[in-house]
Parts: sequence; C-alpha cells; structure tokens
Amino acid sequence: MSLIQISNPALRLMVILQLMEHLEYGNLSTLLDCGIEPSQIDHLRTLQLPDLLRLAQMEQPTIGVALDPDGLDRAFSTLTARATHDDLLTYFLVNQASVAMLRRFFKIGRDTITRYRTAYASVRPVGRTGLPDIETRESILVAWRELAHETDLRRRYRALHQRFSEHTLEALYAVVNEHGEQA
Repeated sequence: MSLIQISNPALRLMVILQLMEHLEYGNLSTLLDCGIEPSQIDHLRTLQLPDLLRLAQMEQPTIGVALDPDGLDRAFSTLTARATHDDLLTYFLVNQASVAMLRRFFKIGRDTITRYRTAYASVRPVGRTGLPDIETRESILVAWRELAHETDLRRRYRALHQRFSEHTLEALYAVVNEHGEQA
C-alpha cells in the first residue's frame, strides 16, 4: 500500500483528531503500531486545540492515507451489488410483483413493501391475479426454461417479464409456480 499525502489542513486536522481520539480511549497500540514513539504520544496529549490547528496547517509531519486495493475492489463490488439490488427491487415494485415475490427475493417485510409501493405509486389490484390463457402460459414456460442459464432468479424473472411485459410479474410468477418450474 502506498501512502497518499494529505495537504488539506482541514483533512489533516481530522486525522490528528482521530489520533487524539485513540489517545483518549487508550488505544495506544494502534499508534505505536504506526511507528509513533511513546515520547510523541506524551507530547500529543499535552497539545491544546490551538496547537492542534497549527499542527494541521504545517507541512510536517507528513500525514497521509493508505488504501487497501483489495478492500477497494470489495467495496466496489458491494456498491455494484447494492445498485443491482435496488434496480431489481424498483423493477419488481413498478411491475407489480406479489408480496410473496418481494419477501422471497428481497428479504423485506410487509410494512416496507407498503412504503415502497406508496413511494413508487405502484398500485396492485386487490385479489388473486388472473392467469394468462393456456397458450400464453405454455409460451411463458418455454421462455422460462430458455432463461435457465440465469442463476439469479430475480434477473431471470426480469428477463421473462421483458419478454411478456403485458403481464405482471405476479402473473408470471404464478404461471411458473403452477407448473413447479420454480427453483
């Protein structure tokens, strides 16, 4: 890991205050592991706020940030996964997925579903959803089998819905489940 030098006095002050917090809570090992000498720790303890402000504005000591490239990649993956999750959830809400679907695929409670539906103005008709005619159901099942390569059922249902957008996700879910095709 390389050190990225921080030159902005406000950011430097935040780092110095973080060091002070470690001192306050007795996390000396963290400071010692960074190479700060015990005499420097003692001196830091004596500094008042005006001294800390002046220290933050000085060029020395070098204050920097180290980034863990592997951790950064994991964070990017997490951000991508959350964005995908949110995108799929929005798609399911807007296209009238049933409560059972939303709870199964997104692990959210009924109250949360109600709030989301209100926010997205996604009105679901009351009662059991109607199934398409038999010929259309057969076409839906054929398409479902063609999409078997997609292991994420949420994406698979979205792809199915994109082929049969005249039907709600709830209706497609009912057709797939009616024939025991659900994984």
